[in-house]
Amino acid sequence: RRPGTGDPQGRSHAVVVAHDDFLGRAVRLWSWLIPMAGRFLPRSRPLFFPSTLENTMPHNPPPLRQRGAWLPADTQTPISLYLHMVQRKPGILLESSEVDGRLGRYSLIAWDFRLVLTCAQGRLAVRVNDPLLGPLRELHGLPFVEGVRAAQAAIAILPPEAGLPAMTRSLIGYFGYTAAGLLEPAVADILPPQQAQACLVLPGRQILFDHLRHRCLTLALEEDP
Repeated sequence: RRPGTGDPQGRSHAVVVAHDDFLGRAVRLWSWLIPMAGRFLPRSRPLFFPSTLENTMPHNPPPLRQRGAWLPADTQTPISLYLHMVQRKPGILLESSEVDGRLGRYSLIAWDFRLVLTCAQGRLAVRVNDPLLGPLRELHGLPFVEGVRAAQAAIAILPPEAGLPAMTRSLIGYFGYTAAGLLEPAVADILPPQQAQACLVLPGRQILFDHLRHRCLTLALEEDP
């Protein structure tokens, strides 16, 4: 499918490119997928907006503080930055789509996954690569959607400045076609939740590429980005 026009406010259409042994192969994901999936969830408990969720964990991870620095990007592209910075490590590229000569405002490069949430037999599998996120191991084994909601409610990320797009403080990943059975009981017989494929990660390092101002912001969950 050809995506629609990117939104200059940052809601750009995206392609996810991820490679790792736990992801399998590169995954293509248009930005309409997550809003569409949200249609199948109860309105009172949205899946992808942590600030609206009830936190049920007894012990939360401490707030994570991002450090950032703006750099000019006149001679760079998101793909060239991805190849230079991520190289062969597991990584994600959310790339704006060009339609009628126009681009969405932002592209995002992410790697150094501190948290990996996958779906195994319809249950949440938690892999923690940062000691600060250790309390999230308590969510391992919960029903996948419930566990993801709880993880989002428990994670707090403090940005280096106001006004940055929310995708720089989010879980990023994909839902496979079979994940529809997790979200809509009417198709669970055809697409059993036990066969659902999904993976969401919390990146420790990111580069936010601003197409409008021809600059990029390096972000890291540590002192020096």
